[in-house]
Amino acid sequence: MLNQQERYFAGRKNIFFALLINVVLFGFKLFAGIVGRSQAMVTDAVHTLSDILATTVVLLGLKFGTMPQDGSHPYGHGKFETMAAAAVTLILIGVGFDFLSRGVYGVLQPYRTVPTILPLVAALFSIVLKESLYQYTIRVGRHIKSPALVADAWHHRSDAFSSIPAFLGILGARLGFPILDPLAATVVAVFVIQIGLRIGKDVFAELVESSVDERTIAKIKEVVLSVEGVLRIHDLSARRSGPAIIVEMHILVDGNISVQKGHQIADTVEHRLRQEVDGVYRATIHIDPIGRLT
Repeated sequence: MLNQQERYFAGRKNIFFALLINVVLFGFKLFAGIVGRSQAMVTDAVHTLSDILATTVVLLGLKFGTMPQDGSHPYGHGKFETMAAAAVTLILIGVGFDFLSRGVYGVLQPYRTVPTILPLVAALFSIVLKESLYQYTIRVGRHIKSPALVADAWHHRSDAFSSIPAFLGILGARLGFPILDPLAATVVAVFVIQIGLRIGKDVFAELVESSVDERTIAKIKEVVLSVEGVLRIHDLSARRSGPAIIVEMHILVDGNISVQKGHQIADTVEHRLRQEVDGVYRATIHIDPIGRLT
């Protein structure tokens, strides 16, 4: 598992690269949308602007989230990353509804302009560039176990996917169906809202202290029961705090062993969990005796 500084520097490198790409892409798409008379491309440019804001929020979340634990935050600062992911979710949903209102308004207008070829080129350029940025960011986010960076990766992909209906709408408008341009903007909006809700589901689960997934619970049980001296376990709970997993449990041991031996078993359990279950940061283990006491 990477230490906090390694996580921060790996994430920061990705974020600065993403910011540079998004600033250039926003300027190009906005210029292409205005000069090329395409509502879909202007809407898509605003989506890229939301990427810039979201990525900045992720940078702040990653910076504060990698701070070490202190007296006021004994469990670390991982929730800052979760809050950054929540902010990205709200940005996505908010931008999506704004797109939706603009798209519907454009569809209902009786007069429409026909876009030039410039926004068509911009849409194609955006699809390729933002999908590449998604692939890069999702790899880094999963490697450093950052929910905020993973959420930002999906924001990049939503921008790439939103450029597909924009491309088709602009192309259709140029082929003699101008209503397809604002209609494409509406489709983009629905897609962006859907992405935001999907990310938000996982973020909300973490903020309300939901348990980790069943596969991780099963892995924790497997590791603990493989430790010599552990007879059974109960009251097992595990939750996420940003990239970290915090585990609490009771283990049952032979009631005739010494306190020192019981303590050694608990230490072994904690060590094995940190080594073998990806993401485990802290394990609080209560020892329960079982069997005849002498």
